[in-house]
Amino acid sequence: MAEAPGTLDGLRVLVTRPSQRAAPLAASLRRRGALPLSVPAIEIAGPEDAEAVREVMARLHRFDLAIFVSPSAVEHAMVLAPRGGAPRSFRAAAIGPGTRVVLLRHGIEPAFVPDEPYDSESLLCRSELSTDRVEGMRIAIFKGQGGREHLAGVLRRRGAQVREVETYRRRRPRDLPLNLRAIPDVDVVILTSAEAARNLLGAAGDAGRPRLAAAHFVVISERVAATLRELGVEAPLSVASRAGDAGLIEALESWAAKRR
Repeated sequence: MAEAPGTLDGLRVLVTRPSQRAAPLAASLRRRGALPLSVPAIEIAGPEDAEAVREVMARLHRFDLAIFVSPSAVEHAMVLAPRGGAPRSFRAAAIGPGTRVVLLRHGIEPAFVPDEPYDSESLLCRSELSTDRVEGMRIAIFKGQGGREHLAGVLRRRGAQVREVETYRRRRPRDLPLNLRAIPDVDVVILTSAEAARNLLGAAGDAGRPRLAAAHFVVISERVAATLRELGVEAPLSVASRAGDAGLIEALESWAAKRR
């Protein structure tokens, strides 16, 4: 990501990413002159059924393909791999470059990554997952609890045998309401998931909503923007044109330039 010092001078930006993933975005904001305030609106915990994850990790070699839908899916799956790590003989796919980086960190080179935007729809457009290629394949999808069913559903319709593996859970941090009350007013709120949007506005409550309503929201996708609209946020929103921190920064810089 190209640096542009000073483009966000003095902006107070609320970063709502999980604590494990907030630091790089906060550092990037700080280098541009912003004042990031990290208040996780979502936290990542281990799976509800760790034994089920261990079972799949121990026999990954029996699957034709393992798809990892997020960096957290990789990290929590690898924690439950057999002693000595995941088998090196399995074929993996990553939903985006961030997930690929984490796979590489564990010594696994994914066979393919989709083009932008990095989501299930883009993944399903890959020739490797066309109907004539996946029919009869055994595919494991490593995901979060309650994640989207679209990827698994389409692959099943294309004839694959799909095993969904929930490697982690998302939940609202218990201290979120207290942390929100403790921060000063902010200029910008960054949201990277619909669940984080619900958690944030729910924790703010009727008393805290006016403070958030005065801020500009920068979101990772149209899906998150639609969730905010459903939750009653009427202010203009900036939607990142691509996934990841780079897309969020670009959307924020574009808004900040028009505001000056």
